[in-house]
Amino acid sequence: MEKKAIVLCGGGAKGAYQIGALKALNKVGYKYDIVTGTSVGALNGAFAVMGDIKKAENIWSKLDMEGIFSFNDKQKDISKSKSMAELTKNLIKSGESASYEPLLELIDKNVNEKKIRKSDIEYGFVTTEFKPLKKVEIFKGDIPYGQLKNYIMASAACYPYMKSFKINDKQFLDGGYFDNMPIDMALRKGATDIVVIDLKGIGKLNKANDIPAKVTYVECSQNLGGIMLFNKENNIRNIKLGYLDTLKAFNKLEGNLYSFRKGENIKASSIEDKIINITRKIFSSIPNASSMEKLAEAQIKNCINNYYKNIYTIKSSALAMLEMTADIFKIDYLRTYTFKMLSDKVIVEANKIKRSDKNLSLDIKKILESVLKVDKMSDVFKMYDKSKLVLFIKSIISKDKITQEDKKDIYMLSIAFPETVLAAIFLKAYEESKLINIKK
Repeated sequence: MEKKAIVLCGGGAKGAYQIGALKALNKVGYKYDIVTGTSVGALNGAFAVMGDIKKAENIWSKLDMEGIFSFNDKQKDISKSKSMAELTKNLIKSGESASYEPLLELIDKNVNEKKIRKSDIEYGFVTTEFKPLKKVEIFKGDIPYGQLKNYIMASAACYPYMKSFKINDKQFLDGGYFDNMPIDMALRKGATDIVVIDLKGIGKLNKANDIPAKVTYVECSQNLGGIMLFNKENNIRNIKLGYLDTLKAFNKLEGNLYSFRKGENIKASSIEDKIINITRKIFSSIPNASSMEKLAEAQIKNCINNYYKNIYTIKSSALAMLEMTADIFKIDYLRTYTFKMLSDKVIVEANKIKRSDKNLSLDIKKILESVLKVDKMSDVFKMYDKSKLVLFIKSIISKDKITQEDKKDIYMLSIAFPETVLAAIFLKAYEESKLINIKK
C-alpha cells in the first residue's frame, strides 16, 4: 500500500520556503499520510497536519526577529543585526542566549493540538535531549496530552542563539544536532513516496543513498538568508521560491533559477543553431588550437555542464544561457515566464544600458589584472558591471570579422568569467533569430 510522506528539514528563518513548497504540494494534489520534521520543520509540519497552510503563510509574511526572540536590556540592538556573523558576535558579547518566549507564544496561539491529534496524518519530529546528549524521535501519539507545543518548542530551541528548553526535569536543544532530515522516521511509518523539503540549514543530515522509497528533493539553489535572521521581506520572497521550486520538482514548470511554463525548453532550442554558429566563429575547436583557446572553450563547456547539475534540470543550453543572462541583468526571478517573455525583458534592460553608456569600452587587460589582486571573483564585479562586460563582448562578436586580438580578449574573459561570454553569445543569437518585436 502506497504511503506518501513529507520530510521538513530544519533551517530557522529559512522555514518560510517550506510554506511555499507546501502550497505547491496542495496544488499538485500530493496527499501526504506522514509528516516528519526537525526544528522549524516540526513547526511547519504542525501546520501541514492541521491543513492550515494559509494561516502559516500569513504568520510567516509578518514574522520578524521580535516574533521569535525576546532580548534583554543588554541585547536590545541584537534584533537589528544584518548578518549571522553580526548576530553571533552580538550574542556572544551580551554573554547569554536570547529568550524563546515569543516563539513559544506563537506555537501556543496557532498550533491546535486537538486538531493534530484527530488528524489521520502521522506526525513526528526530532529534538535533542541535553545531559546526556542524545537524539529523541517522537510521534504525536507518544506525547502526553497538553505537551505538544512544548515538544515542538524543544525541537526548535536552536542553542546557543536561544536558550535550551525544559520539559519536566529534562533540558532539550534543537533536533538538528542529531538529525536535520528525519527520513528514517517516515520510513518507519511505512512511507513509500517521500518529498524532502531541504533548507540547507545547519545540522546533521542523515541523507542515505539506498532509501527503500521514491524520494523527491525540493531545495533552492539560491541563498535563502541567515538561519536566525527573521525578516518579513525575505520570508515573502522565500515563500514564492518554495512554491516555484516545488512545481519544478514535480515537472509542472521548467527552469533552474528562473521558472518557465512547460514546453519552453523546446521553444528555446529554436535558436541553438545560431548559438552554435556564433560559438564556432569564436572557437576553432581544432586539435592544434592554442592552449589559451582550449582552456577558454573548456571553461565555457564546464559552465554550461555545471548549470545542468542543478536540482531542476534544464535540457536546452539556450534556456540555460538565457537564465545566466537574465541573472546578470537582474531580472525578477519570482515570476513565471515564457522563453520569449524573459528574452525580451533582457533585451529591454540591455538597451537601457546601451542608451546610458553609448561609448561602451572596457580595458580587458585592466579587468584581468584586477582578478589577480582580489581574493574572490565576486569582488571583481564590485568594480566592473557584469552587464556592461556582456555588452562589450557582444560588440566584439557582432563584428563582421573577429580579429585574433579580439579572440584573445574573449578567451581571457571566458577563462575568468565564462557566464558573461555565454550571455553575450545568447544576446547575439536571440537578436539574429528575429523573434524580437519590442522597441529598441
